[in-house]
Amino acid sequence: MEKPEEQLAIFSSRPEIIHRYSLKGEKITFDESALKPYRLISDLELGKRVDPKYPSVKKGWRKYRRKIFKMNESRIRYLLLTLLDYERKVPMDNTLEVYCHNGLFSDLLNAKEGYYVVQYKNKLIFASTSTRANQNQLLSYIGVKFEALMKCQPSPRDCSHCKLLLNGEYGRWPFKSVVEVDAFKKTPRGKVYCEMKLCYSSNAKEYAISKLTSNREFLEFLRINVKSFRKKIEKWLFQAYFGRQDILVVGLRDDDFKLICNTELKVIEEIIPFVRQTYPSLYEKFINAPQTVSSSLDTIHRQIKQLQRTETDVFLLDTSFPLNVERCARKFETIIIPEFLEQHPLDPLSSLTESLDKLSVGRFA
Repeated sequence: MEKPEEQLAIFSSRPEIIHRYSLKGEKITFDESALKPYRLISDLELGKRVDPKYPSVKKGWRKYRRKIFKMNESRIRYLLLTLLDYERKVPMDNTLEVYCHNGLFSDLLNAKEGYYVVQYKNKLIFASTSTRANQNQLLSYIGVKFEALMKCQPSPRDCSHCKLLLNGEYGRWPFKSVVEVDAFKKTPRGKVYCEMKLCYSSNAKEYAISKLTSNREFLEFLRINVKSFRKKIEKWLFQAYFGRQDILVVGLRDDDFKLICNTELKVIEEIIPFVRQTYPSLYEKFINAPQTVSSSLDTIHRQIKQLQRTETDVFLLDTSFPLNVERCARKFETIIIPEFLEQHPLDPLSSLTESLDKLSVGRFA
């Protein structure tokens, strides 16, 4: 069992849900209308299995169109629109805080990713540099197809989704972030949010799966038979726990893209104890994650303060160790959308300083 102080640190680090949005095609609404309940396929659950039928997670993939960002398109448009809608109830103040997608925090802990960063109106605003243009179409599809199967929906054709707006604090850093939610489960205590994950093993055969009778045995099977499982469960744990999703629905597919098994895992009662017992160093990393993220944000902010001349400066962050921030040529207007600027206009003095800087560069170039 965790020590009392560790339990307190874990539970106090979870953010609160303050708003949400649904995206259907290109239409945004500030509700959960795109969020649906899930139901496991009973034939594919653990335990006694009788002649199960294996649905394909590949079917329909050629018709799927994932969102590809244009080079000058903001990656955080819907985050900023959701913040603006939230501000109708709670106006933005001058507190130094972070605006981002929730995946930033996992990337700061253990990933090599790129982000554009601006410090505007005393907010550190992060936007991914990825356009998704080079992502594998099939592998991008099978995850959302698995989600559709769990929600008894037809094959997906676009990236419609629901995201929650979270409000929290890591160390001295308050933040507002959005996290995608795949589905929910109705319980006597209310709605419980769920994250869905599909993994692959060449050993996903009926004779092996039929021997598994518990979630603990299933996790042990994944540990032995799924490549780089430690890295996967790290991502699952951090994404689900700090994203306020208390259930993980995990599917296992085979070489032929057939779904062989599905099960429901409770994050606090099953995933965390498994990680604590099986991967002690990962558990330690989990316990220390809020402070690690806070220290990383301190480093980023310190580097930006040394480089920033105007509030429209754009910086490039490399999350690999050691963290590095540098100025970049990305235009401010390709990150901060017009609607946000209309509500929070540029400081005239900052605009004048920027114009003088450009004039000076042109004169002495």
